[in-house]
Parts: sequence; structure tokens; C-alpha cells
Amino acid sequence: AMAEQPWTASISSLHPTEYSQGRPDPSIPDTCLDLEWIHGFRAEDCKGNVRYNFAGEMLWHASRVAVVYNPLEHKQRFFLGHSFDIVSMAVHPDRRLVATGETGREPQI
Repeated sequence: AMAEQPWTASISSLHPTEYSQGRPDPSIPDTCLDLEWIHGFRAEDCKGNVRYNFAGEMLWHASRVAVVYNPLEHKQRFFLGHSFDIVSMAVHPDRRLVATGETGREPQI
């Protein structure tokens, strides 16, 4: 048999103050998650996917999300309307209109 490690006795009494030996509550928590920030962008198989709009905000996509970054406010806004990864982005010459396209059997624009 393996000898007990000295540290196991030390940590056995360090349960969190609200620790319970009971079963965990499987119900859905009364909370939600909000997307706050996206780090990175899709570069593996896309070109020209970082652009600027008319207001000087940066535009790019990562996974299923199109991102608009305002450098003056240091905030991001998100377009979450795609069901599959975004693989294309086009910006109108006046830089006021942006279109994104996704993968999938019936891709959405």
C-alpha cells in the first residue's frame, strides 16, 4: 500500500466554509453569461478580415461573432446572428455597411 503523503492531512480540513457533503443542486442557476470581450480573430483561412468603418472603429470576426471595437471608449460591440463560423466579411466603399458570411449547409449573410 502507498504511504499517505504528509500534505493530505493538512488539506483534508480545508473545506470551503459553505462546503456540503450533500448532492449538488442540478437545477439551472438563476443567472446568465454576457459576452464582454473577444481576444483574437480568425486568421487561419481568411484574408482581409480586419477593417475600419467610417467612425474609425475596427471590425473583425472570431468564430460566430462579428466584433466592432471602439478605440476611444475601449469597448467592443458584437453581432451574434450567425449559427456557424464567419468566414467572410465585406465592407461597402463608404464604410457604413458591413456584411459577414458564414459556413454551413445553408450559410447566412
